[in-house]
Amino acid sequence: MTDIVPHICRFRLQRRERAWSLRGAYRERAVESVSVCAICGKERTARFRKVVFIERESADQQPEPDFRVRRLARILDQRFQTRDIVRVQPLIRRLGGAHTEADLERLAIHAGIRLTYQRQAGSLSLYELRVIDRAGLAEIAEPVGLAKDAH
Repeated sequence: MTDIVPHICRFRLQRRERAWSLRGAYRERAVESVSVCAICGKERTARFRKVVFIERESADQQPEPDFRVRRLARILDQRFQTRDIVRVQPLIRRLGGAHTEADLERLAIHAGIRLTYQRQAGSLSLYELRVIDRAGLAEIAEPVGLAKDAH
């Protein structure tokens, strides 16, 4: 017989990703913070869900983005050459304009990027962008048909 050794649970915070759900043109999932025992794996029940951030990405490819989305895709294509994640606030300050966040959301519908929203003062704030499909982003930035016509 195996003896069960009693222990005192030592809870550690872990992030748990929920399943993807459809929200209009986006797929969305919440990433939560949960307390799990490091020894036995038991989860501590919480009174409230502690959502750390929410991720959104395109549910399916949309046809033909407009000029502003293509211009933003060219800028992001250059930024994503050396990294996978870009913080949004410095990008918005550099690009300027009140429509930059809305343009980023429209770009996410067309290109392979994931938007990460973080809770801030009771609301969701766009925090970072993650590239999922570099080739798709490059295609939105410089379509193959338009690139051949230019040369």
